[in-house]
Amino acid sequence: GYDIETANLITKAIKSPRSAIIDDHGNVWVGTYNQGLLVFNEQLECVKYFHTNTGLKHNIVQSIFYDSREYCWVGTASGLSRI
Repeated sequence: GYDIETANLITKAIKSPRSAIIDDHGNVWVGTYNQGLLVFNEQLECVKYFHTNTGLKHNIVQSIFYDSREYCWVGTASGLSRI
């Protein structure tokens, strides 16, 4: 299970998805409106969370692109971030 803070974050993210992709490993990347970027594994467990405090340019995620080098490019309200 998740702690209450993580559970609340996941609930908000699911309610406000802006974009989503599935990468080559089956992970689901969900960009949100003001909650940053969450990554879920194949079992839909949240395994990573990116936001402005962890290097994302803005918490409003508008687009996601996963390239052939396995970089995730995230278009945000303040510019492009590479993960």
